[in-house]
Amino acid sequence: MPRNSIEDAQDDMQAFLNFNVPLSNNTRSWTRRGQPVLTIAGSYSLKLAASIFILANGRTVCPFHCIHKEPKETDVDTLGESRVTGIPYPPSKTVLRKPSFLERPMRTDSHGVQKPPKPNSYNPNFTLERVLEFFVSEPGDVRRLHCGCSLNEVLVDFSFWKRTKIQSPSTAFIEGMDSPLRPRDRLYLITVLDHLHLSLDQLYHYDIHGKRVSRESRLMMWASKIEDEISGLQGDKDRRKQGGDGSGASSSKRTLEYVEIPDVLVGGEGMSRKGMVSVPGIEEYDIGGENNDKEYREAQASYHVAREALRQFSQSPRRILGLWADLTKAEETTYNGEDGLVKPLNCNSMMLRGGSGRQTPLVAAEFLCTPENLIPQKFTVMALVSVFFSVRALLIDLGTHWLELAYLTHTSVQVYTRERWDGLLRVPKSTLQIRKFHVGLALETRDFTLAFVSMDKLFQPVWRTNEEGPPPQITDVYTQFWSFLEGVADWIRSRIGKNENTSRMGLASTAIREANKIFGGVGGYTITELLAMAGIPACLREHDVFGNPSRVARLCLAFWTYAHTGEKKLPALIKPAWHDGLLAPDEEQRKSYPGSMLLLFGKPLVALPARLAHLVLEHRAAVEKYTQLALTCNELWYREDHQTELPDPFEPAYIRPALEFSGVQLGHLVFGNQLWASLEQQAWFVSSFILNVQDLIIIEGWLVTPTCLKAAEYSENLFSDLTVRQGRKYLDVYAIETPKPVELWSLIGIYPACCADRFDRSRYTLTLADPESVSFAAQSTENGVAVGPLEYSGNGRMFVHGRVRKAKIGRGYLDPTLTDSNVERIARELRAHCPPPPPLTSTTENQPQPAVAKKPKRTRISADKLMALSGQENTAIQEESGGKRRRIQ
Repeated sequence: MPRNSIEDAQDDMQAFLNFNVPLSNNTRSWTRRGQPVLTIAGSYSLKLAASIFILANGRTVCPFHCIHKEPKETDVDTLGESRVTGIPYPPSKTVLRKPSFLERPMRTDSHGVQKPPKPNSYNPNFTLERVLEFFVSEPGDVRRLHCGCSLNEVLVDFSFWKRTKIQSPSTAFIEGMDSPLRPRDRLYLITVLDHLHLSLDQLYHYDIHGKRVSRESRLMMWASKIEDEISGLQGDKDRRKQGGDGSGASSSKRTLEYVEIPDVLVGGEGMSRKGMVSVPGIEEYDIGGENNDKEYREAQASYHVAREALRQFSQSPRRILGLWADLTKAEETTYNGEDGLVKPLNCNSMMLRGGSGRQTPLVAAEFLCTPENLIPQKFTVMALVSVFFSVRALLIDLGTHWLELAYLTHTSVQVYTRERWDGLLRVPKSTLQIRKFHVGLALETRDFTLAFVSMDKLFQPVWRTNEEGPPPQITDVYTQFWSFLEGVADWIRSRIGKNENTSRMGLASTAIREANKIFGGVGGYTITELLAMAGIPACLREHDVFGNPSRVARLCLAFWTYAHTGEKKLPALIKPAWHDGLLAPDEEQRKSYPGSMLLLFGKPLVALPARLAHLVLEHRAAVEKYTQLALTCNELWYREDHQTELPDPFEPAYIRPALEFSGVQLGHLVFGNQLWASLEQQAWFVSSFILNVQDLIIIEGWLVTPTCLKAAEYSENLFSDLTVRQGRKYLDVYAIETPKPVELWSLIGIYPACCADRFDRSRYTLTLADPESVSFAAQSTENGVAVGPLEYSGNGRMFVHGRVRKAKIGRGYLDPTLTDSNVERIARELRAHCPPPPPLTSTTENQPQPAVAKKPKRTRISADKLMALSGQENTAIQEESGGKRRRIQ
């Protein structure tokens, strides 16, 4: 199998999920031939599974005949050794369709000229109906492949072959079937399954409506068919007693019905729908809790780090040699961890991790020795096959198991080479203030270790067996935009009370952040960016935003664009800080994230395009004007009465990628039907062929609700040129204090006390913060606010050793090239210079430790210590030991 075949297949799968494009010929070929390649292909949908059998020339061949020559003997031959060969039809060379039949159609521009389709456009041609046209049709509405095999039988065999592994009862070793079953053996399997009433429609994880069918539900379907046969046999018995001549339930094969199953996943395999998937029969864990999820782009960055590591070590063995973790204070006595070193896990590691009330086992039950599992599996049965993106976690395919590791707030991904990992294992945590982070969980292979490092050991592991499949995930706005929109609509419905105008008077930003199962990954600084991109003043209330279709559509499009930008730009941002697998940014790289990737957050002064600056100043002037009038008359004024003079400061260029994305079009909701009709004549936009206007208009009166935009500003030129700096205007930005621990940044300040909401006549209670004191520049220090993927405590740091810049694992980390005796001597000397740390208790475990004394009373620092601490490390230890890194909530 060529290198990166599995990773390439996953990339093709992601393209299928995003744009409904068929898998490439190379991926289809290796999926047919290699059992480990794209295992989800056998059980995801009929359309996907059937398309795997299409060759580059359009013929259809089963996995067995892709490896072996096509048959000379079939069931229609009477002279063969076996009268039943498992190949019911003779081979055929007639090609019915070419693979291009499933590709995107040509598009027509506004001048009627045919042009190639856009690479990021949705493909309407990849449907089950079209896929089935590749297969030869036989009498009785039976489809078969060109090699002579029955399509139904091949699909059942393919599903079991891709996902089934066998295990030795003596060695506990698990492996898959390397080669597909021979046709005669395949028919034997199909016959057994048919007598057990297991049919093709019970093998897929999604029903005809695209809803996930749990294992429990599939078993109930199977049990129902068995009960039907029992009832039939009982009826026969009763009829025979009455002298009847009835026959029992037929056990002959049933014709399978093909149904189209919507293809919706979350950045990987086997997850779907809007909101959280419900999987009855499998215990589910609320991994997010309340508002403690990782920011969206930081989750993207962690995924890119893990995926890049697998590519970098693509030639290395992936077998899991061991699991490692730092212990909590309460666990140190039980598991002999008083030395503060990272500890190997084993069958007796009964630790739990996660938020209060939602903790889950650190090690899967199959690897633990319990009364119910006296012979546990060994970690070595697992292999690091692949990783998948999820909004709240990293999904890891370990062959026999799935591991979902939810980052929560402070956890990030690091990859250590063998040399670095061996050095890290010799350095204790906290005791000497040398290692300022914890290893939450680490997966060790021969040449590298994939580790989840954390400031506070707060993360959530969820294990599933391969048979159970990956844990259900919330909808990802980028890969499942349509399902995301449905989830938003359902959430708005759930928020509307009897009087929708008075039931949602809190800040819109707070409502969005609390709905973290819908707006996954929207945290302290992401919400500021989304509102700014959408042109929504940050101090608006929930009903102001979610009672207006234009604002809802702009917010959703801003979220998609925000995710899209992260997907395109984060790899380039991370690459300079990537050092042989270790993410170790320097100070300049750390502080480059807000400047290059954020619009408003943490910036007291911003340069805006001329049109946007004009809209902001117009809005501010109107607020000042009506405030002065209200104060003169000693009465309140209402924004609803002056909406045309208070336009939202919206620049469409900030959401341009989403408006030009051909999967879903919301331009008619953003600008209104009349303005959008004229805008479509200026530039080519895809029509709204997926989303109907009524789908998001769920509140009576939305059709006549104003867009809160100044239409004249967009009629001539829709998009400002964001690449041009000339003509930009500098405007100050407001920092607004909220009940959340992080400020909102907005181009529109707090509406004054004399400006009330007409629905409840209540006044705002928000206050402004000093932008300079809470800016990113003021707070982003070694012990300050962490914003972006390069700010985690587990990240390495760059230092200068002589004339060479080197990457070290963490702040104060000792050079792993030193001998054990040097490490012990340096540690002993450091203990002499450091006051002993206070005993850690349940209340003081995570409290800052005393700083290292600045003027040691003992002898001069030795040459070995200078080498280890690299000149500035004493200062770093002193500065960092007194404070604790704070993450944005």
